[in-house]
Amino acid sequence: VEVGKAVEEEEVEGKEEDLAAREEEARVEAVQLELLRKLCDLAATAPSSEPDLSTFDDELLNLPFPQSADFSARVVPAPTPAASDTGAAPTSSAAVAVNLRGRHPLAAAAQLGLPGAVTSLLARGASPGRSHAYPLARDGPTRDAFRLFRHDHPQRYAWDAAAVAPAASKEDLAGRDANAAAKKARAAARKREVKKAAAAARKEREKAAEAAREAERAEAKRVEEKREWMKSAEGRGLNLVQKARERAAMAAE
Repeated sequence: VEVGKAVEEEEVEGKEEDLAAREEEARVEAVQLELLRKLCDLAATAPSSEPDLSTFDDELLNLPFPQSADFSARVVPAPTPAASDTGAAPTSSAAVAVNLRGRHPLAAAAQLGLPGAVTSLLARGASPGRSHAYPLARDGPTRDAFRLFRHDHPQRYAWDAAAVAPAASKEDLAGRDANAAAKKARAAARKREVKKAAAAARKEREKAAEAAREAERAEAKRVEEKREWMKSAEGRGLNLVQKARERAAMAAE
């Protein structure tokens, strides 16, 4: 009897532990979904702002999202300027499908193009190596967030192992952007000069073609006038000398 009671108690305890584990799993997943929605909202409103993540514990920020379908979403990203280091066109505001199942929060922030969230997560201890986040970065500003944090915290993470680009200060990035802007301005100036030269050449070709057509019209007119004169001269019965004198007089006119 005692053995039976012990077995029964163990079964009850096991069921209670399983129930508690499932409840904890459901709780964690709900919090993770809340975090994901926060990131998606940022992508649609203010991708550069640093979100307040104080309500999420550090362990959860290093925990990958579940494989649940809830973690695959359609996001409407906010329009952003073209990335200066890539020359890419500005991103559109069209909804895009983003599969974040199994992604770590830092990888999700990188994939959604949220430089502010990247900075916040790195500051909270979200590992770029564990999440493999940097290669997923959506744009230049998001990659810059990793490089800036690396510059300010060179020993915080194994940056090279995480495949993060070399550290860069704000001054470095400002210089890069200035150089890119100057290069773009020079390219635009060259393009204008080429366009101007092409327009001038086209105008000269058109002018030459019109002159050639005018010459053709003048020659055709001369030939036609000569033909008409010959008919007139023959009709008036002029001899060769009279024809020559009349042609000379016409030429003098």
